[in-house]
Amino acid sequence: MNNYLLLVDTYEAETIDENALVANNVAGQIIRLNNMEGGHHLDATFTTQWVETGMAGLVRIPYFVYNPWVDGQLNYEWLVKHMPLEAGAVMVDVEVKKSGYSPSKYAAEIRIFCDLAKPKWNVMLYTGEGYLDLLSDWPTDMPYAWAQYPFVLYPNQAQHRTWDQVRATVDTLPGPSNADKVPGGVWKLWQASGDRLILPGSAKPIDVDIFPGTLAELKAWANEKEWIDPNPFVEEHTEPFAGVKLHKVYRYNSHCYVAEIDPAGKTFQVTKFAHRKVSSVARELGAQIVINGGAYRGYSAVGLHASQGVVYTGVSEYEPWINLTENHQPQINPYNSKARKYNALAGKRYIVQRGVISPNTSNAWKEVHPRTLVGVTQDGKLIECVVDGRQGPKNIGVNLFDAARIMIEFGAWDAIDLDGGGSTAMWVQDKIVNSPIEDGVPGQERLVGDHLVMWVGGIVLPPSNDYMVVKPVKPRKTPSMYETNTKLNLPVGTTFESDVTQVVTEVIPDVNGTEYTIAWVQMSDGYWVPKFYKSEYVKNLLG
Repeated sequence: MNNYLLLVDTYEAETIDENALVANNVAGQIIRLNNMEGGHHLDATFTTQWVETGMAGLVRIPYFVYNPWVDGQLNYEWLVKHMPLEAGAVMVDVEVKKSGYSPSKYAAEIRIFCDLAKPKWNVMLYTGEGYLDLLSDWPTDMPYAWAQYPFVLYPNQAQHRTWDQVRATVDTLPGPSNADKVPGGVWKLWQASGDRLILPGSAKPIDVDIFPGTLAELKAWANEKEWIDPNPFVEEHTEPFAGVKLHKVYRYNSHCYVAEIDPAGKTFQVTKFAHRKVSSVARELGAQIVINGGAYRGYSAVGLHASQGVVYTGVSEYEPWINLTENHQPQINPYNSKARKYNALAGKRYIVQRGVISPNTSNAWKEVHPRTLVGVTQDGKLIECVVDGRQGPKNIGVNLFDAARIMIEFGAWDAIDLDGGGSTAMWVQDKIVNSPIEDGVPGQERLVGDHLVMWVGGIVLPPSNDYMVVKPVKPRKTPSMYETNTKLNLPVGTTFESDVTQVVTEVIPDVNGTEYTIAWVQMSDGYWVPKFYKSEYVKNLLG
């Protein structure tokens, strides 16, 4: 071959020496974004590799392993939430087999995914001849990364070689031996070594990829966006209220906001479950500090959820929880604590116990995300912390080791992590102080399940059974999206009272057979309206 570049592709590999790659004229890295072992999640080392590769000046391309256990739309939504802002291209790995999944269904969902992704990024499909039977028909209007391993680059066992030896070998090759099998007949990238070569820059066998073209052409396809910090970060330490210190600090390549709260003279509440933005709840309740709460699924909290002494969801085994007692004192409790649950939320895990980083074995500790954290000091103060991320190389998010270090720095004796990622948001005084990210858009808030609310001084909460229509909605005779006995749309701004709700799970065929769990509210005339179905229709004014 003539006029080509060499790249490597990596996954869960913490041993990459990017400077060694640069010294050997390797053009770039293709870095695996996700992993489906134990559930679909971000590769533990992706963010670190992404940042280090960029700092070394290498071309970088994320590769996404398509997950056939969910549809094309959900694969796209996961990708949007986790792609780096600077990325302008993505390689999509189509090789995961699913028992009973028809090739025609697989092909249809891949097409849906690609049609959604192509307006946002340059998209390349990765596969090989052994996987062509997964799809009944492969797109022919897209470039391919093609896996084919000639023996000269794929020895029987791992071998040490130099990059010059690899180039001398590639010089003798015409290209993939089965290039005629590539859908559409054109390959843009050739994966040629299949984890059999140990090369300078990696302590373990690594894939070598061949790009037939110039560096300018590779950069044009990678389409990486220049990152410009829109708001240069300046650390600040303020006291917005008596007994509240707010620290805006830069830690571990991330923007962090830490509130140290003396509970004396403060009132706390965990909101009842509702898909609401942090800012919306803060404004409606006139609260001084609000953060997002625990994890949720559909219209139900995941793990413990209690508000004003009413327990809506019970404790999950091994999940610690934050509790604000009836006397407004903060506690971090183990899952089996007998303490009365008043305003309480489940954490995912302890990150700090008795002033030190909690013992851990999970790979989840290595993943880098935006974070929402709560803790309690030895003298009973509440520590609330949000860490931004997914917003450029100077604001990437933190792993749980670094999250724990931040909480210990600000005095936490015990601390847990709440729902993070796109849910992370903190309101102080009259605004969201951090930069949330939802659907890949910095500054955009997510509708979250519940909230931890603080007021300075006492507050009398009015009844919380008042609702307002925020999107025109048809009342239905029964709580079902299939009900045909309906009334005219209720206009936006309509308010009503209700003490009756019902949660119904339905499969909606006209949206790809998606299962929706919908909370329905009954009106005084007996008809029902959905609170949330793909978007919010009615909101609980105080919950």
